[in-house]
Amino acid sequence: MTVITRMTQPMSPSAQPYMSRQSYRHELVTVMLLPLAISLVEGSVITVLAKRVFDVGPFAFATMMAAPMFANLTSFMWASAAKGKRKVRFIAGLQGLLLLCLVGIAFLPISAGGAFALVGLTVLSRCCLAGVATLRSTVWRQNYPRRSRARITSKLVLITSLVLALGPLPVYYLLDGNPMRFRWLFVGVAVIGGLGVLSYSRIRLRTERQLLAQERRGRDEDDADGLQRTGFVSVLRNDRFFRHYMTWQFCAGVGNMVGETAIIALIIKWTVVQPTYVPILLNATVPMLMATLTLPMWAKYMDRVHITTFRTRHAFTWILAQFGYWVVGVMVAMGSGMWWLVVLPRIMQGLARSGGLLAWNLGHNDFADKRLVTTYMGIHVTLTGVRGFFASYLAILLLEGWNDLPWVSGLLPKFDGIHHHVFLITTGLCIAAQAGFYSLHRMYKRQQAEADKAEDQVFSDAV
Repeated sequence: MTVITRMTQPMSPSAQPYMSRQSYRHELVTVMLLPLAISLVEGSVITVLAKRVFDVGPFAFATMMAAPMFANLTSFMWASAAKGKRKVRFIAGLQGLLLLCLVGIAFLPISAGGAFALVGLTVLSRCCLAGVATLRSTVWRQNYPRRSRARITSKLVLITSLVLALGPLPVYYLLDGNPMRFRWLFVGVAVIGGLGVLSYSRIRLRTERQLLAQERRGRDEDDADGLQRTGFVSVLRNDRFFRHYMTWQFCAGVGNMVGETAIIALIIKWTVVQPTYVPILLNATVPMLMATLTLPMWAKYMDRVHITTFRTRHAFTWILAQFGYWVVGVMVAMGSGMWWLVVLPRIMQGLARSGGLLAWNLGHNDFADKRLVTTYMGIHVTLTGVRGFFASYLAILLLEGWNDLPWVSGLLPKFDGIHHHVFLITTGLCIAAQAGFYSLHRMYKRQQAEADKAEDQVFSDAV
């Protein structure tokens, strides 16, 4: 009992800073209940149902894989819609709409129309989650102090990751006996998620009155200091460090999105005669469990360093995962039948994912003025959507070619795809991103050194 207490005590609200406990307590309940619903619309999970029950085609598959990414294109729409409105209430509304999507999926007919609707509801659910990610950044910024923000949010992300990893397994295990059980299972999960939404709606946002007043006036109380309302283009034009950070993040993101779509498609193909839970285990559970185990390590490191330093270390995990997929693909193509070795690069993908989850949610805070957090996050999320809009389709085209697409036939020369060699391309993109982050890290260190030198000179002159 003492060991269990020691392990769970850091998760307790009483272990958090006093002013953050109310928010953390309600978020803790939410992340224990709502992520099970989220897990069922994860690309690595819902595509298994789509393939085995609804028999969707390759581009419907690519759309469902791309949905989490290109749904981020709606981030500025959500940020604009929530301006001047209570953020917690707005987020809870988006979470509720996500649960309605799950209920809608439960009642879909098994037909071509049902498959089309499944894709649409998956995309809508991911759009809701994009809004939650964009606005939740403000809640975390207001309610959790900078020096402990990564550690606090990592606890929430850790529990979320654990539920995302393990939640789909029992659900899909039950589907093996009767695939039609997904109907009542999805409804039951939506009811559980509703309790999590109710808890989230009770969070109090610190200094919310001042924040809403500033948004409704359309200017900051500190405009006298020269801060102007800033948009997408002006931020990228004026903040060169953030611009370079977004450039290399875009490069790495394309590599990872193409690689993730390709490996999930291959795992579903390799495990076609296996029970339903096997592709779920490899696609979702293994990487998410690894992400859960390594989150505290990344969180402690992230609280100590700037995001540019963090990314130079973290980027190596992307490279190793993508290259590992290529190695396994070569072995399977040679007829070894050792597809199960893909578990090794999936473990590395989990290590990459844990650091990526923290950096994706918090990295922009190291560039943004506190009054522009939503704008910076909106830029980050929107660019994630831009690359997501094409990355999954590119993955399918590179993997399988376009000879079976009637609307391409005759317009382009025949192309059968490059199959597992797609991972050589994704590895190259991740290597380029790692080099870019290292260059950005050196630029930032030089600027800091120049700033410190200037400050020392001021003191010397004063003496």
